[in-house]
Amino acid sequence: MFDSSTVNPSAPLPTSESTIAPPAASDFEVALKTVSKHCFGSAGCNVVVEPKFTYKGTAGLDQYTCDVTYEITGDQSGPITETAAGTTPGKTIVRSTVMTTSSTKAKVAASVTSVECRTS
Repeated sequence: MFDSSTVNPSAPLPTSESTIAPPAASDFEVALKTVSKHCFGSAGCNVVVEPKFTYKGTAGLDQYTCDVTYEITGDQSGPITETAAGTTPGKTIVRSTVMTTSSTKAKVAASVTSVECRTS
């Protein structure tokens, strides 16, 4: 006979899905590769850069597809925000960013600001 006193209807049902948290912004680092740079003396430079991502997290990245948003600094007009779609090993869709620096000595850098991940 079934004893209903041992059933807890509010208890979560077991699942086969992993409970590992998806990657977060802090799990990614971004560096910029300079594709081209054309300088005009004291007038600054036109610079084309592409992001290169490094994953430092512990979750298996092959389980996720992530869109990584990052901010580029060094443009004379101010920060530029870009998003690399589908960041997984060997499958990242990135685009070049064209920017103008205020001088030949301007530093161009990037940092990850947010990440949206979904299971693959």
